[in-house]
Amino acid sequence: MTTTRPSLHLLNFGRMRWDLGNMVPGHLDGTWGSIPFPGFLITGSEGRRVLIDSGPDRRHIAEPWFDQPPDAPVRQEMQLELVPEDDPEVQLDACGLSPQDIDVVVVTHTHFDHAGNVALFPNAEPVVHRDVYTESIGRQLPRTDSSAGTPRYRIIDSDFQLTPEVTLLVTPGHCPGHLSVVVTLPGTGTVILSIDAIYSRANVTAGVYSVAQDPDQAKRSGDRLLALARETGGLLIFGHDMEQWRSLRHPPEAYY
Repeated sequence: MTTTRPSLHLLNFGRMRWDLGNMVPGHLDGTWGSIPFPGFLITGSEGRRVLIDSGPDRRHIAEPWFDQPPDAPVRQEMQLELVPEDDPEVQLDACGLSPQDIDVVVVTHTHFDHAGNVALFPNAEPVVHRDVYTESIGRQLPRTDSSAGTPRYRIIDSDFQLTPEVTLLVTPGHCPGHLSVVVTLPGTGTVILSIDAIYSRANVTAGVYSVAQDPDQAKRSGDRLLALARETGGLLIFGHDMEQWRSLRHPPEAYY
């Protein structure tokens, strides 16, 4: 069997400018700044290509907040900063791939900046936690079309070994069924993708890891990821930390 060199590519699905106090309440209130919308492409030793999150709906690029009425408060509270290069198809092209080449799409949760393009990948199996699926199917999550041959969702209930390199961790709190990801690479070692379980380094300093539906669960989930990073010496990539995001490797560079 042919083996592939495992890799992790970071994808840029856009940015948003807003009051950072929404992320670190009581510490950065009134401070406006930009945050990234990350995505991640993992190629495993078996050749399977796994996409972690799909970014905001690509229609936002040409028409920000196309899905909101003109007087919606979100138009003032969140200023989308999306350019054509942020389209998932363009991001994959920079890695030499197309949406048809993706085998698995992990939906970590269905907030608008994470799950807007699940239907873009015709050959991919979407993977999602049961709590997210139950809450979002037919709404943020598109229903699958078996007549078109689109794979059905794989629904998980607990931590899950997706590939030899990719483990999904259930990290609820930010929302029920939220997933974080551990990637194990032969050169880099352990990379932990916190997603929205820990927004940024400022959240770690403040001890409030994310704005959460369940703050107690969120604290346990964040503590779990921080402990894992200490135990493994791994790289912990925060969910929306622009300073860290700029310091990381971006295509054509990758982690191996």
